[in-house]
Amino acid sequence: MHTNSVVVATLSLFSALVNSNPLTNPSLETSPATPLVERTAGAVYVCTDVNWGGQCSYIATPLNKCVVLEGALLNSILSFGPDQGGFCIITDNPRCGVSSPYFDISYPGIADLRTIGWNDRVQSYICLTS
Repeated sequence: MHTNSVVVATLSLFSALVNSNPLTNPSLETSPATPLVERTAGAVYVCTDVNWGGQCSYIATPLNKCVVLEGALLNSILSFGPDQGGFCIITDNPRCGVSSPYFDISYPGIADLRTIGWNDRVQSYICLTS
């Protein structure tokens, strides 16, 4: 009989807690939601050797803007990989010219640009969302 009394008391207490008003914390404040903005950047991972070797760089890349390679990366890329969810167009023109030869690359990229005849040719690229 004692066990039944304990069970009934426990269930009564639980029921009272569940049915009571929720606790409020006056120290918690809400703020207005910030508006969503269109993503303006992605990134590409490039390397000067095949299979993601040699000198590698992770380049923050604005979407829909031509990126011109400079320095050690100019005409030296052998691995090229855009971020997931996007794709890039590589060109052998310093200004993403569409009259130049170009090649589309999507995630995860190409570990050996020699396989498509683009070793040491990339001068610029433009990335878009797919």
